[in-house]
Amino acid sequence: RQLTSGLSADFASSEFSKLSSADQAGMLDLYDCASLFGVDASSQSVLLSAKFWSNAVPGPPSASDPREDDTVLCLTVARFNSSCKPNAIYTWHGSAKAGEVCVVATTDISPGDEICVCYLPTDLMCDPVEERQAWTKET
Repeated sequence: RQLTSGLSADFASSEFSKLSSADQAGMLDLYDCASLFGVDASSQSVLLSAKFWSNAVPGPPSASDPREDDTVLCLTVARFNSSCKPNAIYTWHGSAKAGEVCVVATTDISPGDEICVCYLPTDLMCDPVEERQAWTKET
């Protein structure tokens, strides 16, 4: 199950209640950056919203506006670390079933190697380090 953009704290709680207990536990286990920004995440709704925005990725084109991507939380993809030289990408195209993300290796990955994706939008991946870091701090 995916939670989509426009996620307010109340909406996060409502959608969270629809998840299976395993998916709820998986979401609660995700990192959130609320404390980095001084956000009080003592209420469950704020905590869930913080976990969403700390782990969400660009999703498939929006049903309401195909020029825009939805933002989604995929519990498995949220576990991948980021790299400016990733060895895998996630995509919504190809053989993935509707509503499922597909992770594709972009290079050979040996057993035991960490699988990394890039959290940045494609158009920023080749920018200088300082610009990528600035974008990360702004978002």
